[in-house]
Amino acid sequence: MHHSNTIGGYILVLNSGSSSLKFSLYHQHSMELEWSGSITGIGDQQAKLLISDSAGKLLLSKEAPYLNLEIAAAELINRLDSLSARFPIQHIGYRLVQGGPIHRMPEVINEDLIKVLESYTYLAPNHLPEEIQLIRIFRESYQKAIHIACFDTCFHQNMPSVAKFYALPRAFRDQGLMRYGFHGLSYEFIMQELGNKTKDIEQKKIIIAHLGNGASMAAVSGG
Repeated sequence: MHHSNTIGGYILVLNSGSSSLKFSLYHQHSMELEWSGSITGIGDQQAKLLISDSAGKLLLSKEAPYLNLEIAAAELINRLDSLSARFPIQHIGYRLVQGGPIHRMPEVINEDLIKVLESYTYLAPNHLPEEIQLIRIFRESYQKAIHIACFDTCFHQNMPSVAKFYALPRAFRDQGLMRYGFHGLSYEFIMQELGNKTKDIEQKKIIIAHLGNGASMAAVSGG
């Protein structure tokens, strides 16, 4: 373990969608991108694996029947294992749609957190089950790595109550009904980028649209 530290370890970042798995590999210290890629069309006979280097140059393009997330994840783990001497992975970060009302800040994943996530699958039935499955697969393969959950709801946690709660009877609110917000990691990134390019971002009112297979909008005030 000590030996790989002297070379410098790597951070693997995973983002699973309904039919895709995106991944990036970063240098732990410089945070520079080493390579990134995706498996798209999961569940299809002609799913596609793409891997590019940090300059965006295509290193690998392959079509194969990745019929489910498990097969796609196994393919990625296989590729990473063959490169592991060059790229020792020490941390794995996962994008998660939802962690319920309490879990919003990034945190180290353990069995207890996985159980909590499983209890909230009803809040995001199209996303959480696959995201949890991915965590289980990679924790099994990378037992020495530190696994970290990053929640899309973190960005939205300080929404004013007028935005957070629905105009419905109080009983629903007491049962925990609220807006959690979507695509928070995307909004966070956009705000960082805007902050790098623009002065006084805290004084501006900003509307951001996140467009994709799932779309959402956010109004940001005071940064």
